[in-house]
Amino acid sequence: MCRFNAFIRVGNPTITPYSYKDGFHLTRTEWLAVLSIAHRFEMKGIFDQAVKNLFDPASRGEALEFLIAADKYGVEVIHLIPSLRIILKDNQTPDEGEIMQISIGILARVWRAREMWIRESRGQWNYHGNIDHIIRSVWGVPGHAF
Repeated sequence: MCRFNAFIRVGNPTITPYSYKDGFHLTRTEWLAVLSIAHRFEMKGIFDQAVKNLFDPASRGEALEFLIAADKYGVEVIHLIPSLRIILKDNQTPDEGEIMQISIGILARVWRAREMWIRESRGQWNYHGNIDHIIRSVWGVPGHAF
């Protein structure tokens, strides 16, 4: 029911005391629920609004959560760039529970990109090189896309 309530607040803010203009706010968990429902019912405008609100993760956990949801719901790779930057630069290996949630295709790409990043950075996790070219090459994103 919580997922549906979040969706209703986004889909029709006039039936609740919230609106986009006066401090409308959903948690990341609620936005993930909205993303799920909007995908299921093919509501592009609401789907795009959810992606926009999930676009810039603050932590590795949020980045991984969005990557899993994005893979599941067909979010375009261009919207994953901030999450991928965090995940690829992070020196923590995903645990078994996280790995089980990621599709084999995404897992393979993340593994390949991390290997490229490690080689380029020579194992220095504080290395500040350009990770975007690795993301472009592994995910096949044109250079002008970001």
